[in-house]
Amino acid sequence: MHISVTAPGRKASKWNNDLQTLLPGWEPEGHQLCHRVISGAPAHDEADQKGAHACQSEVFTIATHVLYKQPGLRSSVVTGPDSAPEKRATQASDNRMTSTGEPGGKVSLQNMSHLKRNARKLVILEGELERSEERAEVAESRARQLEEELQTMDQALKSLMASEEEYSTKEDKYEEEIRLLEEKLKEAETRAEFAERSVAKLEKTIDDLEETLASAKEENVEIHQTLDETQAQQPVRVALPPAGLSALPQRNKVDVTGKKN
Repeated sequence: MHISVTAPGRKASKWNNDLQTLLPGWEPEGHQLCHRVISGAPAHDEADQKGAHACQSEVFTIATHVLYKQPGLRSSVVTGPDSAPEKRATQASDNRMTSTGEPGGKVSLQNMSHLKRNARKLVILEGELERSEERAEVAESRARQLEEELQTMDQALKSLMASEEEYSTKEDKYEEEIRLLEEKLKEAETRAEFAERSVAKLEKTIDDLEETLASAKEENVEIHQTLDETQAQQPVRVALPPAGLSALPQRNKVDVTGKKN
């Protein structure tokens, strides 16, 4: 498998930074070696060349996952036409490195373990990304629902504001009527107080008149009693007829009290 980079300098560094962003802890011991593989730099010795083949295989596996997550990086990595032979050569070199105890193979195994661990981290991150996308979809659905509720509440608020203006006009009218009624009530209370004072004066006058009438009745009774006593004490006097009237027929005599015999 052959990995070629369109711009060995700046784009390779950008790709390495993207790998560090997507895979926390992307700092294998053979970092410089892998960087040379990614940037297209040649290996210095045979051990570096063997480690480069192993690192190249693992880097391409990780890069494949990265490319599907970062579409902008796809233009930076292409698969060469002679990928199958190089892949077989890489596998053969990997087998040789694992079977022998060469220092370069040891470094490559360490790099492969780091890369595999980072690949597992990438899978975990992909799962978390999917769950985050699901939560984002739920949040977007909830946001749309809240927007609809907000629009409904906005319409209700506008309706309430229109009703408030109408009711405000009616309230002003009712306040004016209440003010007029309060003024009339004050006038009625003033008249009622004046009428109560007048009634109190009239009642007092009536009481005075009743007392005067009662005292007058008592005085009248006393006067009648005095007259009766005076009449009872005076003697009865008979008036004689004058001369020449004795021959007239006699009539019923009337006493002094005015009673007929």
